[in-house]
Amino acid sequence: MDYLFDANTIFLGYKRGLEDIIVEGYTINLAVFEIGNIIWKEVSVYKSISIKEALEILEALSDLLELMTIININMLEKEILEIASELGVTYYDASYVYSAWKRNLVFVTEDKKLTRAIKNKMKLNVISLLAISK
Repeated sequence: MDYLFDANTIFLGYKRGLEDIIVEGYTINLAVFEIGNIIWKEVSVYKSISIKEALEILEALSDLLELMTIININMLEKEILEIASELGVTYYDASYVYSAWKRNLVFVTEDKKLTRAIKNKMKLNVISLLAISK
């Protein structure tokens, strides 16, 4: 079974030491920027880590992403906008959904609202990282 991970799930997997699961999967090119933003929030908004720690995490996640299969998508695909509108989710989230759907991958996310929307309106297998890691 092949998985496509969203950025928050990649970050969570790293924090929980589940890199061995993540590294075998896919993500999209947008995840690189989203992960950078997650780390920035940890430093600047939540103040949960220092900039030194953030740089170490950034480097580790950069190494992890280099081992994953990155799907380069055209960020202005009309299908992404259609999915976002149908599911009532952000364009960012719809980009992951579109990529998983288009390539017949299992979508891995911890976003419960997104998971409910997918299960109610699409034929796409969606699961949480915690369910995979059990």
